[in-house]
Amino acid sequence: MEKEEQPKFVAELKTLCRKHKIQHAAFCGTDGDTFVGLQCLDESPSMGDIFESSQNVGRLWQSMRELIRDLLDYFEKRKKSIN
Repeated sequence: MEKEEQPKFVAELKTLCRKHKIQHAAFCGTDGDTFVGLQCLDESPSMGDIFESSQNVGRLWQSMRELIRDLLDYFEKRKKSIN
């Protein structure tokens, strides 16, 4: 995503967040080899808003870590049952 496209993308994310009453949202993904990380905050976010958004990124990381751990556990158990 080009730098010039990001404001439009953030505006669309904000509209989606308002529609679903989501607060302190952050978005991350990749566009090819380029990392795209954006926060969906109001025009004048408070320190608390920034903290909550950052904390949600940590929660996402924790959720994904648990998913990976569960997958590894599954494959480890499957490997043991084959042997």
